[in-house]
Amino acid sequence: MKAATLRSGTKLRLSYTKHSAIDSDGNRIPDAGSSIEGTYQFSSQHKLEQYIQKAAEYGIRLRVIQTGVRGRVIITPIDRT
Repeated sequence: MKAATLRSGTKLRLSYTKHSAIDSDGNRIPDAGSSIEGTYQFSSQHKLEQYIQKAAEYGIRLRVIQTGVRGRVIITPIDRT
């Protein structure tokens, strides 16, 4: 988010910066319409499961590949065809 310079008596207005959202583990949160494909790092298995569940709520089916580095995974969307 960006905030314009505040002046006395003005309202605080925030504007979203494209591709700037991240989760508590520092992973990017894709903007609407963007692919979630990529490499992610999760601090726990529970957080990975939460991410997968949230994707499922949006109708996104995933394939998760463990890379061998603790908590690091590669996420690939599964085509609906």
